[in-house]
Amino acid sequence: MRAVVVYESMFGVTHRAANAICLGLCQGMDAMVFTVHEADPLALGNPDLLVIGAPTQEHGLSLPLARADAVTQSLIQSPRQLDQAAGGIGVREWLAVLPSMDGFYAAFDTRLRKIRLATGSAAAQIDRRLRSRGLIRAIASESFFISSATELEDGEEERARDWGEELARLFSGFEPGSPGGTKPDS
Repeated sequence: MRAVVVYESMFGVTHRAANAICLGLCQGMDAMVFTVHEADPLALGNPDLLVIGAPTQEHGLSLPLARADAVTQSLIQSPRQLDQAAGGIGVREWLAVLPSMDGFYAAFDTRLRKIRLATGSAAAQIDRRLRSRGLIRAIASESFFISSATELEDGEEERARDWGEELARLFSGFEPGSPGGTKPDS
């Protein structure tokens, strides 16, 4: 079984969550993690599980202008270090060119710990876009919480790894291309 984790990150928070998820997935699958810049959506092949994550900004996926503004602000006045994956395209644009595929997906985001109605969810938008590409949801989307200082809250990195392990367990014993396309959690 092969899993691919693709993420967008501005200040490293979603990057750390993606790496933790990949570590969890590696407990039962071959898994690789890529920034949204590294993963050519047209050259992914057909992984058994595609895991996509992004920070929640303005109730959903980031817009190009918001990403450019974050880069500018960090260079001018912020002491925060930009992540290696900052700038350029985001998950929104990446998903727009993702071809239809077979297989399963899981979506995650990073966001403030407030009710979802107040913060929105990038994962919810990822979920809708991946379903429209023909993929089947393997597990409910997940949010990993950040502090106001844009750091993962205590315990969230471990929770991300546990979520990855849960995904790997869902796929243990699952045969790719099994008759009827049985979901791994059914």
